[in-house]
Amino acid sequence: MVIANQDVLDLGTNMAIRFSINNLIIGCTGLLGVLYSFYLLIKDKGYKRPIGFLGFFLLGLSVSLFEIYLLWTTPLDYHPMVLFSKVLFFIWAPSYYLYVQSALGKLSNRTFIHYFHYTPFIVLFLGIIFFGNYHTQNESGRILLFDLVNSLELKGIYTFLYVLFTGRTILRGKKGLDFLQSISLGGLSFFMVCITIILSARSLLVDSGNMNQLLIYVLVLLVMGCVFLIIFIHQYPFGNQDSYSGDTKEETKYKHSPLTQDMVNVIGANLLDLLKREQVFLDHSISLEKVSELVDTNRYAVSQVINQKFGKSFYELINDHRITYATKVMKQQANRNPGPSKLKIIDLVYDSGFNNKVSFYKAFKKRKGVTPKVYLEMVLEKEEIC
Repeated sequence: MVIANQDVLDLGTNMAIRFSINNLIIGCTGLLGVLYSFYLLIKDKGYKRPIGFLGFFLLGLSVSLFEIYLLWTTPLDYHPMVLFSKVLFFIWAPSYYLYVQSALGKLSNRTFIHYFHYTPFIVLFLGIIFFGNYHTQNESGRILLFDLVNSLELKGIYTFLYVLFTGRTILRGKKGLDFLQSISLGGLSFFMVCITIILSARSLLVDSGNMNQLLIYVLVLLVMGCVFLIIFIHQYPFGNQDSYSGDTKEETKYKHSPLTQDMVNVIGANLLDLLKREQVFLDHSISLEKVSELVDTNRYAVSQVINQKFGKSFYELINDHRITYATKVMKQQANRNPGPSKLKIIDLVYDSGFNNKVSFYKAFKKRKGVTPKVYLEMVLEKEEIC
């Protein structure tokens, strides 16, 4: 009997240790996500770029995840009246929607009105701060606010509407996506669909404690997975790839193409006009699909023309012009202001059409053989450069 009790005790201890380790992983993931979200929002002025919406999304997920860690860590005795994560939930869906819109070039000019999508979060956040920390005579308002924050049905409908509108956006713009972009947006969309399903299931199984607990664990795992997916997305950002998956070997064989040589020449001339006069490469969200619309043809015809006339892929051509533009700005700056340059490379990254410094440096060094900083120093010193 003693042995049996000891076995039970050992089993309980092992489970407690396993739970503590799992909980620590959750906390570390949440902390990593919070730090990375600030990196996206602050570094390189991310809050002014489409990547900022991804930063808001990651921040909402990560803070929620870290609060779960605090809640599940017994020694911390963290038991607020209203979980902050329940309010942060109202950041998830609009940030997801706005990021997809930006990534597909639907929000080329961000305006203040786009932030109205965050109105439910702001209202509930301010309400919780007021009603949650101060005693008020308006008890009915307090109850109503808490009901809204805790309503699974409201959150389910709220998320479903954003998933529906975002799905429509993706379907309309999917022809301009490459493989990595499709995987990235598909992963985010899968996460949001799962969230909608889990919320609906929890609202139906409100009296089933065990099943509800299981759904919460699944939700936590999904959030952790989404945090790492967002980090992956930032490592492979939209709009700056130096290759395009649509330009496959099969597409370079144009034996049966309906385009005549005259048509190729006309499309090529229109394309050069867009690049040289309109400077469409400065648009960070430029895509093969968007260019094909501007030259009034389809993406396959544009891809063929780029391959035949320029011998490169779409994004290689775009980045060629971006780097040429960047070097031109450097030289103009040196001519206007001899001496130490006040030109900041990070400003040049976005001004030349790139979304982030990594892609800019990679494309620049590939074409010029040196980093932008070294190239700028060479320009200022009047050295012979390519």
